[in-house]
Amino acid sequence: MYKKTAWNSNTQIGKNNEIFYQKSAIKIIKMKTTQSKQTNNNQNLQKHISYLQSK
Repeated sequence: MYKKTAWNSNTQIGKNNEIFYQKSAIKIIKMKTTQSKQTNNNQNLQKHISYLQSK
């Protein structure tokens, strides 16, 4: 009974599940974006350090 209603978006449980999964997906996207920004920053710092060390 629960499983049938859980995925039925007409029920409150189904709506809550959908909202939860949407929020989770948004969090994951934000985390990945932040990670790629940090990676880019790290790469830029490494290039800068290498450049300074070569002087």
